[in-house]
Amino acid sequence: MKIRRNRSPFCHCFCRRRKSNINGFHEHPGEDTRYNFTGYLYEEFTRNGIHTFRDDEELEQEGAIASGLSRAIEESKCFVVIFSENYANSRWCLNELLEIIECMNTKGRLVLPVFYHVDPSDVRNQRGSYGRAFATHEIDADEDKKERIQKWRTALKEAANLNGYHLQKNDYESKLVQKIVDDILKRLTLKLVRIDENIVGKDFYLEKLKPLLNLHLINVVCMIGIYGIGGIGKTTIAKILYNDILYEFESGSFLEGVRGRFGTEYDQLNMIKDRFSSKKVLVVLDDVNHLDQLKRFIECSEWFGPGSRILITTRNKHLLDVHAVDALYNVEVLPPKEAMLLFSRQAFKQAVPIKDYEELSDYVVRYVQSLPLALKVLGSFLYGMTIDEWDSALDQLKRTSNMEIHNVLRISFNGLDNDRYKEIFLDIACFFIGNDKDFVLRILQYGKFQPRTEIKVLCDRCLIMISNNKIHMHGLIRQMGLDIVRENFPREPWKWSTLWDSNDIRDAFSKEERDEKTEVLCMDLSHIKKIKFNTKVFSEIKSLRLLKVHWSNHNDFMAMKKRKLLSKDFEFPSYQLRYLYWDGFSLQSLPSNFDGENIVELQLRHSAIKRLWKGNKCLDKLTVLDLSYSEKLIKMPKLSNMPNLKTLVLEGCVNLRKFRPSMGDSNKLTFLNLKGCKSLTKFPSSTELESLEYFDLSDCTNIENFPEIGGNMGRLRKLLLNKTSIKEFPIRMEYLQCLEVLDLSYCAHLKKFPDITKGNMRHLRKLCLTGTSIRELPSSIGYLESLELLNLENCAYFEKFPDIIEGNLRNLTDLCLGRTPIRELPSSIKFLTSLQLLGLSECTIFKKFPDIIEGNLRKLRDLCLERTAIRELPCSIGHLEYLVALRLKFSNCITFQR
Repeated sequence: MKIRRNRSPFCHCFCRRRKSNINGFHEHPGEDTRYNFTGYLYEEFTRNGIHTFRDDEELEQEGAIASGLSRAIEESKCFVVIFSENYANSRWCLNELLEIIECMNTKGRLVLPVFYHVDPSDVRNQRGSYGRAFATHEIDADEDKKERIQKWRTALKEAANLNGYHLQKNDYESKLVQKIVDDILKRLTLKLVRIDENIVGKDFYLEKLKPLLNLHLINVVCMIGIYGIGGIGKTTIAKILYNDILYEFESGSFLEGVRGRFGTEYDQLNMIKDRFSSKKVLVVLDDVNHLDQLKRFIECSEWFGPGSRILITTRNKHLLDVHAVDALYNVEVLPPKEAMLLFSRQAFKQAVPIKDYEELSDYVVRYVQSLPLALKVLGSFLYGMTIDEWDSALDQLKRTSNMEIHNVLRISFNGLDNDRYKEIFLDIACFFIGNDKDFVLRILQYGKFQPRTEIKVLCDRCLIMISNNKIHMHGLIRQMGLDIVRENFPREPWKWSTLWDSNDIRDAFSKEERDEKTEVLCMDLSHIKKIKFNTKVFSEIKSLRLLKVHWSNHNDFMAMKKRKLLSKDFEFPSYQLRYLYWDGFSLQSLPSNFDGENIVELQLRHSAIKRLWKGNKCLDKLTVLDLSYSEKLIKMPKLSNMPNLKTLVLEGCVNLRKFRPSMGDSNKLTFLNLKGCKSLTKFPSSTELESLEYFDLSDCTNIENFPEIGGNMGRLRKLLLNKTSIKEFPIRMEYLQCLEVLDLSYCAHLKKFPDITKGNMRHLRKLCLTGTSIRELPSSIGYLESLELLNLENCAYFEKFPDIIEGNLRNLTDLCLGRTPIRELPSSIKFLTSLQLLGLSECTIFKKFPDIIEGNLRKLRDLCLERTAIRELPCSIGHLEYLVALRLKFSNCITFQR
């Protein structure tokens, strides 16, 4: 094709370094920009030492893109693409753009789009003049040309999504020309850090990080901290960000590996002072691990000019907190799609797994939890292996970490300042994963010392994570912890401080001579079919601190429940024991040698215990006792022997006949669960549990009288008495000032709810009277100012709802009256200004719904009138402006007329 003078007003500029000059390519401009914008741009390039190649002068030839032009594209560092009204008319332009975008994607070259009197969205979506041009191209297009046209569309969209320049009709062209030249000079003269051009996840991390920089704040110096576990890619992410935004600054410096080389920090600081004094600079401190490193650097931050940004990467969040950086980013693992791409590039040298390896690849990505270092290391390790070899290698990984990954992760462990931190880390890795943080703190507490500091340090070092108050750990970090426990005696588990693996436990327990070092033992009996529970084995574990015997498979537990795994003379050392959890403990009492002086929590659920121990024992430190579903338990020891007990769970102890906490014995008890203790016939007539917050007597079917509530139960928040045989509720409710939930549902003998004095139970939020024999509620029910839920469903004798005084029950959102013989609602129902759900389903003699005055019941969203005797609804029902569900089921409302 011969190049014509009426070509579109566009320019492709290709810039590259050659010795001390910068060279580029400038394609022949269109007539409407030759003597203004494009001319200014060419002159400014030349004046600043940028030699611009122009096809009309140097590279023009007929036909396809000239070989000289292709060579210029290959060698160039930067491209400027000028999109004008007629750009898309030229196939030459569009073909050049394909090569430019290819070069950008494969070689990481810089592309700067200029939108010259066109809207970027028109370029992106091929609208306006671009749409008309493509309509012309598609006329009589064969399959090859259609394919080429689709590539043009994709290239335009990709180019229009890049950061560039938009010149509108009233803008000064000369100012934009100067900015373009300045930006190119800055980008090509600033030294970028070396990084893989095809790095995975670049856009994902830039999208997360760039908003934290607040680059629009040009008058302040900001510090941004990037932290996370080893191998997650903090350095790589910092490099991505550094290269992406460096052109915004006058100068920059990337100080990599500060952890290992900051002994020469004074030389580094002098260099920074000399180079960056009063300039707008970008500085990265990579892999900082000591407070002094940051302190000295931050003291010198006053040298930096306004608009400067300092990025800090570290494994230790505490360093960033101490110095109050302006923004923090906790590095996330790669999204699943990007994680699989990174792994596949290493394992298969392509973007996706090869056939038959898809499931194995998915397993690896999930096993390493998308940690970039592990994806690369294991991908390279597995490259070229057969499926059988993959299976073997992955089985081995479950047992022992890959050493390259292990060594990187272990840096954080080795950096812990004292042995106490390391011990707690190993306890969590081997025993406490997924547990509640407060539970872990309680068990690991020694005397007055609580390990809150250690837990925080482990969080700051990214060795553990806390989510919803549960302690979690990255799977590979946990594997590293398990390896540390094993490392000194890899083939002698009886010498380890912690045992958790079923095979290791079996080997250790079969050894006649044992070491006394075992402190933590976690046994999953679902995976240990044959094991000897004998005194000889356990007697040698004299330092035992934590003991858990459980069943991960409930079916296994039920099958083994009838078997006695322990002999009558079974004993185990307990002096140092702080936590005992034993599902299905098969003895009728704890061993005679049980000491329990240091025990904090004792859980013997589904046990055969009849009496907890014989004789008199004092467990001063015990705070939690759980004997739930110990169906043979007939008697509890005196609570005075457990003066610090806070939680007592006896749910499902169906043969427990007596429970008598003496006055003063239980003043620290906050949680008491006696649910389903069907043999309990009464509770002490006067009970003072001054710290009690949760009290559950539900399903104690033989309890007829609730004890008189004393003045020291003022902290009670939740009281569950459902499915008991109580006939009346204690009148002295003035002591229940903190009560939030009261459940009396299915107390079939309860006929009356007591009057409420104004101010009593003012925090009550939920009142459940379902299935009781209550006939009516006192009008004083309105004094429950915090009540949100009132449930009277299935009350077979409840006929009338009380009148509401304006301002009462103002927080009630749910009123459930279904399956009651109620005939009508009082007109004062309108005063329930917060009501959202009104349930009257199966009220078979309910005939009339009250009129609604505009503004009343305005929050009602759900009105249930199914299977009622209602004949019609008032026209004013239309005033319920927020109603989203009106449930009538006409087929069941047989008398409904309109």
